[in-house]
Amino acid sequence: AISCGLDPVDRVDGSVGWPLPSVDVRLYDCELEEVIQPGEELDASGRERVGENQVRGPTIFQEYFKNENVTCESFMESNDAKEKWFRTGDVAVRRSVPGIGKGTSGERAKGPVYFIQGRLSVDIIKTGGEKISALEVERELLALPQITEVAVVGLPSEQWGQKVAAVVVLDPQKSKDTGRGGKPWGIMDMRRVLKHRLASYKIPQEMKVLDEPIPRNTMGKVNKKILAQQVFGERYIAPQ
Repeated sequence: AISCGLDPVDRVDGSVGWPLPSVDVRLYDCELEEVIQPGEELDASGRERVGENQVRGPTIFQEYFKNENVTCESFMESNDAKEKWFRTGDVAVRRSVPGIGKGTSGERAKGPVYFIQGRLSVDIIKTGGEKISALEVERELLALPQITEVAVVGLPSEQWGQKVAAVVVLDPQKSKDTGRGGKPWGIMDMRRVLKHRLASYKIPQEMKVLDEPIPRNTMGKVNKKILAQQVFGERYIAPQ
């Protein structure tokens, strides 16, 4: 429904591009239960508003085969007598990017661009009134030479609602003596480096180091709910 198959000059790093022809896309704020209209991408404090990507159009399927309950949960009624909106479960932000549209893509490369932030069910962490993309934190952690694998999740916090936690696999050679004072690299070293790359509320408060690769399913993906339950036990509460 959204594509970035454009002239390389018009592509925007990190984005999934623009809606395809005949496909409508909108961002829906699930907490406020309202559509994020064009021009409303920033809140009153100037921060980007995160919303669920919802799509509709002739190329979007109409129902799950013989599963009425899931179909009802996955579609929202429209208020303009057109097709229902499919709830993708992906959360995104929409940004205007200066300088795009100079290549051969024409009208396809005009207007705000969509940036996926993760899955609504596991990749958005709500802490102290802020919404954090686990994928953003993971990108910054993977940029550190000491870390080879990472999965970021939210843990319950009495003070903040949730707090950011990271499950990591370290590079044995690059982490054994690169911590402060020549000690093994650890969570305090991680925080010290990340304070120059992330806002303080996005920095993981907990870090668990695994001695083996992070488990993945047959598709090569990490099931964060299962991983967090294995690593943090009863302290982790899976999102509903």
